[in-house]
Amino acid sequence: RQSQEEIKKFISYCKKLENKEGYISKSFFEINLNSKYEFFSGPFVKKIFEIVKLQKNKITILMNGINTTIDRKSNNLFRPL
Repeated sequence: RQSQEEIKKFISYCKKLENKEGYISKSFFEINLNSKYEFFSGPFVKKIFEIVKLQKNKITILMNGINTTIDRKSNNLFRPL
């Protein structure tokens, strides 16, 4: 059931980012420094974090006062707040 809810939220999120032709807009893929995001998959589901540093293969985030690094290719999906 939880997976079904996550799928519905993801589809809703994608629909919000559609352009006039029905394609997902470029903003779907943008990651902005000093912006807040929320994980919607992986071990940190529903956790909010801020991106503090962007590198080619890594993203440094601040979550609950702790800096940590995630791999850009990880399976942890997140969305902007």
